[in-house]
Amino acid sequence: GDLEYKVEGRRLLDGVDKTPIAADLVSHKPDVLSVRLTTDMSFIVLASDGLWDVVSKPEAARHVREWLRRDERGRGEHLSGCAQSLVDLARRVGSADDVTVVVIQFRWQEAHSVHK
Repeated sequence: GDLEYKVEGRRLLDGVDKTPIAADLVSHKPDVLSVRLTTDMSFIVLASDGLWDVVSKPEAARHVREWLRRDERGRGEHLSGCAQSLVDLARRVGSADDVTVVVIQFRWQEAHSVHK
């Protein structure tokens, strides 16, 4: 991924100049966002830039909501399938980067009833 940064001043594409670079032009430091979770949040999507560079946050949220609505059991047992479908979406719309996605569903009502 991040092909445009891996060859100094050039894009690395099929057979194009592969001159070694002197320094790593891709940062190893992650983008970190802190969000206070509230009971009105039903899920969170953790993903690499391979998803976020080509799929907007609202589009990803719509995609997950639709997936959860279609989930026959309605309990999120198949969240890995939901995550994979976001990976597939990123590929379909043109991501050439690595794409990693984790979908976490919150079940606040169930957690609240267990702790009563």
